[in-house]
Amino acid sequence: MLSLVNEKIKLFLILLAVTSFSLINTARALQAPPYDLEARFVQIEKDKLFILWITPHKDWYFYGPQKRNIGQPTTITAWLGNKPLPVFYPPTQAKKDYFNPATTVQAYTKKTPFFIKLPTSYSTNSNSNLKIKIRMLLCSPTSCYPVNAQFNFLLQNPNSKLAPAWKSLWEQSQVLPPDFKAESALPGLEVSSLGKAMLLGLIAGFLLNFMPCVLPVLGLKLRSFQNLSKEEQKEKSKEFRLHNIFFILGVLIYFSALGIFLAYTKLNWGAIFQNSLFILATLFLLFLLALSLFGFFTLPILNLKANVKHPYLDSFLTGLLITLLATPCSGPFLGGVLAWSLLNSPTVILLVFISIGLGLSLPYFLVALFPKTIQFFPKTSKANLILEKIVAFLLLGTCIYLLSLLPEDLYLKILISLSIVFFLFWLKKELDLPTSWPKLLFNILILLSIILALFWTNLRPDKPQIWINYEPNYFLSQLGKKNILVDFTANWCPTCKFLEKTVLTETFLSRIKTNYHLLLIKVDLSQENPAGEEFLNSLNSKSIPLVAIFTAHAPDKPLIFRDFFTQKMLEKSLQEKLSPPQNSP
Repeated sequence: MLSLVNEKIKLFLILLAVTSFSLINTARALQAPPYDLEARFVQIEKDKLFILWITPHKDWYFYGPQKRNIGQPTTITAWLGNKPLPVFYPPTQAKKDYFNPATTVQAYTKKTPFFIKLPTSYSTNSNSNLKIKIRMLLCSPTSCYPVNAQFNFLLQNPNSKLAPAWKSLWEQSQVLPPDFKAESALPGLEVSSLGKAMLLGLIAGFLLNFMPCVLPVLGLKLRSFQNLSKEEQKEKSKEFRLHNIFFILGVLIYFSALGIFLAYTKLNWGAIFQNSLFILATLFLLFLLALSLFGFFTLPILNLKANVKHPYLDSFLTGLLITLLATPCSGPFLGGVLAWSLLNSPTVILLVFISIGLGLSLPYFLVALFPKTIQFFPKTSKANLILEKIVAFLLLGTCIYLLSLLPEDLYLKILISLSIVFFLFWLKKELDLPTSWPKLLFNILILLSIILALFWTNLRPDKPQIWINYEPNYFLSQLGKKNILVDFTANWCPTCKFLEKTVLTETFLSRIKTNYHLLLIKVDLSQENPAGEEFLNSLNSKSIPLVAIFTAHAPDKPLIFRDFFTQKMLEKSLQEKLSPPQNSP
């Protein structure tokens, strides 16, 4: 009897839940949509445009088309008969999200026009039917309202009048790239599970130790100590282990923080090096560290002397610095790992980044577990001092590398600034100021000179040569008409530069451009480039280097190359995809 009552109660609760859900949906359906639509067919010179204005009600906004937004991106599709038409989205504005004020989103907050471009061959007397589908999410301080609606408009009697403000927005609007079904040239290195991502992340992290970002500063990881008596060897091994543990801690904390940062900002790997001022600041930091190792002053980092005031802080900060320098690198396996993980949840991203950090730290885990390897390190103070100077020269070499990432017209200004900083530190050392106040004033003078040097530039991106700069409207106008090779690169990406010097050379590019009738397009991510980043994301990728081949006969299925590849691999794929004439030279 009791079980029968319980079954009836369960049935009643299920019916109550279903009824409540239905009532909520009915009420939502009856609610007036919190936006207004307005449309107009216009002709501006040779452009035939259908303009759709969306106006959110007071205190409402709808999200922009960027996929990195928290809410649902706005998507507008249009067809003239069975033919899809390009939709141009105007610029968005940054806004604090109502439900997560700590997060900034790209949104539309006022009357916004979306431009649908008709074919130039379209006759204005056709009176055709235009179908438009809108998917968006509007939000207010208290609720959100999803929209998934389709509208039909009759095209007739275009108007030639349009307010200057709308014309200006038309000139600023851009077509967004579609979601491509990219195929990897090396499918075995693509990632589809957390286990594979963490395993390849571990391997990729280990290989970062030998990449050009980190290899020049391998000496920074060496720890050396004074000669100790045999009775003190046990204590020395313990201290050696602690040094490595703090170094590993610095690496893991940086990678964990970077993973969380990228998960919530939706930025790409190495994006911090898009900022030329950041590169310049890093260059000055390494220059100061080199001066420190040459004995001009002392910093709690990279200090290889035996008597270090804060030895564990020094090891921890060294771990942070090494990982910072590794950030712009993309070694073998890393591209596929990042492409998959950065499109997943914050938890997955954090776990994968920790695995990369563990891979980078692997040699130092082994040293921490077997501290007797200390016998292979320098044992005399003289050897330590020599090692310290070698590391200083390696740091200066890294400064030269960072300088090469910046525009050439800045070289003279940067070298003059570094010379002034060097002169001030040399003068301070030679004067040997006796009291604290003169020292403080001199330090303030040096600090001001460094700050002024950082802003004494007019940063401009490098000019392309053989490549055409990526421009969304132009790219989409050529997509499906020509064979296109797209290179995603950046000045701060050393792997990209290595490929440009060894694989994507001008001779090779000129030959394949002629043989395969290629259009060469470069997406430069050296500076912040929202359109380029959207394009990269549309290929399900979050890291560079990346090369994509779009064929004229199957433009929606590009072939992509990540990280490292050879001219032979690239040309073999071109032969398979494009099949040039046999008599091509």
